[in-house]
Amino acid sequence: MENLLERLPSGSRISIIRLRSLGDCVLTTPAVSLLKSHRPDLKITIVVEPRFSAVFEDNSDIDEIRAGAARCDLVLNLHGGTRSMILTVASRARFRAGFAHHRYSFVYSHRIPTAQEILGVNVRSIRRSIWPRPCFGWECHRARFHERRFPPDRGLTFRSTR
Repeated sequence: MENLLERLPSGSRISIIRLRSLGDCVLTTPAVSLLKSHRPDLKITIVVEPRFSAVFEDNSDIDEIRAGAARCDLVLNLHGGTRSMILTVASRARFRAGFAHHRYSFVYSHRIPTAQEILGVNVRSIRRSIWPRPCFGWECHRARFHERRFPPDRGLTFRSTR
């Protein structure tokens, strides 16, 4: 059976919604990297609140950063709140994916199970034992920070407060 990414035509547009929460925005960057490495032809847009957009700026895997809905072929809602659900529907995407445990998951055409369901891990056993090794032996894709480069003529100066 062909997966969703393989069904998308070359050059398709994907919107990833991750509106806020600094840590969650940072942890979204490995997913973007994996997506782009699997399908470099995709045009990836991140939908994020302006105060968190700096997390995604200068990331070569991202083609566009927006604060509102973007027309696309696939929307991936990693946020799950009411506003992100409205943005998911407003995208008018043919494919809408997000976590099955989100409150309004009925708007999704494709529901993503929890990590525990995917890995077959019993949540109770996790609480009783030490968390399994990171990445379970697979290659880890880590969060990436992108240094903002300032033009040479716009040197930064720091003043002493004394």
